[in-house]
Amino acid sequence: QQDIYRRFRNTLRYLLGVLSDYEESIEYKYLPLLEKFILHRLYDLDKLLKQCIADLNLQKFYSELHAFCTNELSAFYFDVRKDTIYCDAKNSITRKSALTIIHNIFDCLVHWLAPVLSITATEVWFHSGKSGNIHLEEFPIIPEYWENKSVSKTVDFVKIIRSVVFNALETERSAKTIGSNLEAEVFIYIDNSELFNKLQSIDLREFFAVSKVVLTQSKAPSDASVNENVGVVIKKASGTKCDRCWNVENSVSSCNSEYGTVNLCKRCKEIIV
Repeated sequence: QQDIYRRFRNTLRYLLGVLSDYEESIEYKYLPLLEKFILHRLYDLDKLLKQCIADLNLQKFYSELHAFCTNELSAFYFDVRKDTIYCDAKNSITRKSALTIIHNIFDCLVHWLAPVLSITATEVWFHSGKSGNIHLEEFPIIPEYWENKSVSKTVDFVKIIRSVVFNALETERSAKTIGSNLEAEVFIYIDNSELFNKLQSIDLREFFAVSKVVLTQSKAPSDASVNENVGVVIKKASGTKCDRCWNVENSVSSCNSEYGTVNLCKRCKEIIV
């Protein structure tokens, strides 16, 4: 019980911190794939909540909500989006999209948890700057268009590849080939034109939290890690480490800033110089 409460509390605390400079929302049609996936999961949870209320089985819902916070927020979404949230320009579309989704996550969680974590929900509501009493609020109305099974299917497939990549990264870290994930360049081999075309439109680098990803439509080489007909090879990324975002990029160069002489990639240079 204590661990479950800690997960909910820490999730709400993280959301509050990130939302400190939230200003405006991005329309659904402009949201990236990952953000649409999270909205789809919130839609699923809302649907489950209604069913559990009808069945008088709220334990099932809160168990699923805890799994969502653990597996899809902390271990996945927050991990994937940390570079965007902390390193992108404040007004970048990707960062605004992430804050839009985090705002929606917060709104759902604080309302859904209020009946069972009344004191915590009251404190969180107060610190978010909201007026009124959370316990007099109604549950959020989830739009039907948040349901997107196609997006969910695509992201679920990317998560399978991510698991293969993470296993390969762990092997290379153990062999001292790389230190952190950001020192890695990932080569993905897919001998399937449909899947290859689908993945080409996705920024896999952010999903894997590595510096570079090279996607190739071919059979995997003999030294690749293979799962679901996808081959993965890890190599040490070429280039220089950016002092700000820690990505290894060929665009990194030395420049003067208010922090002194630093090595910055193109993105970070545009933001702080």
